[in-house]
Amino acid sequence: MQTIMEFNSHQVTEEMWISNLAKNPGLAMLLVNGFGKLTLLHNVSYLQENLFCNEAKILGLCGDDSQAEVYRIDPKSAANALEISAPAWRDLKGMQVGTDLDSLTVQEQTASITRIKNSLWIPPLVLTSVLEAKSLAPADLIPLLSVKFQ
Repeated sequence: MQTIMEFNSHQVTEEMWISNLAKNPGLAMLLVNGFGKLTLLHNVSYLQENLFCNEAKILGLCGDDSQAEVYRIDPKSAANALEISAPAWRDLKGMQVGTDLDSLTVQEQTASITRIKNSLWIPPLVLTSVLEAKSLAPADLIPLLSVKFQ
């Protein structure tokens, strides 16, 4: 798990980000789509440029059961590093119910600066837990993941 979290480090270059994906099939990706919604992509694959494909592509599936849509991922956007203020993880883990997330505020003096990529690689075990969640809303995901991965 620690190694995969290092794949998400804000210091990882775009080239290394792509290399990590190519060398580790089976990873899934959480990202925020163009509409501001958290999206889960599974079966993420890197297709190298070759005789039949004139440019490299990163593709992922979104959906479950018998129907899934193919998404093309822009590596420049997905591997872009962000720096944001966020509540401390101990505060997020301390939430008892999902509605507590709405009341959680970031205090300037205790703000935790988070440096991460615009997307988040997740391993198969975490993918299974995310798929078991009622929704991708942080209010549903954070308590579930906090209990399973203490």
